[in-house]
Amino acid sequence: MKRSRLLATLGVIALVSVACSSSGATASPASSPAASAPAASAPAASEPAGSQAAKTWTIGYSNGGGVGNGFREEQVCTAKAEALASGQVSKLTTIHRNTDAAGQLQDIRDLIAAGVHGTTVPVAAATALRGWLDPDVAIVPEEAIFPKNVSTQKVEQENTEEMATSQEAATAAAMRELHRPTITTVVVDSVQQGLPAAAKLRPGDQIVAIDGTKIKQVPDVSAIISAKKPGDTVKFAIKRGGKDAEADVTTVASPDKTTPGKPVVGVVLREKFQFPIQVKISVGDVGGPSAGLMFSLGLYDKLTPGSLTGGKFVAGTGTIDDDGKVGPIGGIQMKTVGAHNKGAQYFLTPADNCSAAAKDTPGGLTLIKVKTMDDALGALKDLREGKTSDLPKCTVK
Repeated sequence: MKRSRLLATLGVIALVSVACSSSGATASPASSPAASAPAASAPAASEPAGSQAAKTWTIGYSNGGGVGNGFREEQVCTAKAEALASGQVSKLTTIHRNTDAAGQLQDIRDLIAAGVHGTTVPVAAATALRGWLDPDVAIVPEEAIFPKNVSTQKVEQENTEEMATSQEAATAAAMRELHRPTITTVVVDSVQQGLPAAAKLRPGDQIVAIDGTKIKQVPDVSAIISAKKPGDTVKFAIKRGGKDAEADVTTVASPDKTTPGKPVVGVVLREKFQFPIQVKISVGDVGGPSAGLMFSLGLYDKLTPGSLTGGKFVAGTGTIDDDGKVGPIGGIQMKTVGAHNKGAQYFLTPADNCSAAAKDTPGGLTLIKVKTMDDALGALKDLREGKTSDLPKCTVK
């Protein structure tokens, strides 16, 4: 499988030719990435890992700023040993050059053009190579999980909040499918400091009406404010702590460079739901919004007679909004592998993840394409009735 070009985590590339032996490593300068990269053919996309004879591979190696030559050489040797031990690699060529960040980016482009199959970093070189050669492992940049300048605590807090929001939206979607009455209100989630709403509105305020127009959902507010001009006054009718109140807020031109001149008040809103039954979803120490679809289906199954899957082992993933629209998630390959390892036969897959998931589908697992909760319920009905040929399956684009 061709996954090599997803391995890169940008650091400072150091170009050295390293000779590995049982006693250590020696280094000598090399001329340039392009000159040092021998042409080599990657395994065809259809070849499963371990099914072919060992190949010749070329790896561009990233030093990571400030790491000394001795450490780098040790790591390169470890990478070579790991690759050769896999039984899938007959020769691993590593290519390096000392440069700054701008030069490093150009080096990576040169390496790829010269036939390099991947780039990696020394600190986790063995792990990266194992992941690259293992179809059940995906290697992603650290920033994809922990963005720069954002603390681990902040990421965990956001994941927890996304999980809570996901559960509420999932419950609303299930209630709509079941035609259970649900009351929707619009509340203030946060205000932006330095903008007019910060002095007039508070998190938790319910927006009842604006300029006399009753508010039923968040887009209602956006439509009213967007029709104003910067400097216009907007009259908010709100409920705060169970009491009615009013707040006059003046619009200003958006400070966001992507929407210059757009009238804003500086408030972030969300929809809050009042359900006809009490719902509690227990998932342990897990965060994020990716289980939304399965929450909805689980609740629907709980509140309807019979088995929703007809006895089939069905897994799935996907965010969901209160209208039942299913959204994409990250790490789809890991979720399909996990589901397969648990014995799942079918996997409900967000439409926007289908192509990526289909590239690495575990054997025996059928990927079912879904865009909405209605799609998922329709597919499950087909499964119950044995109409597997009617299932909308994921394909590679």
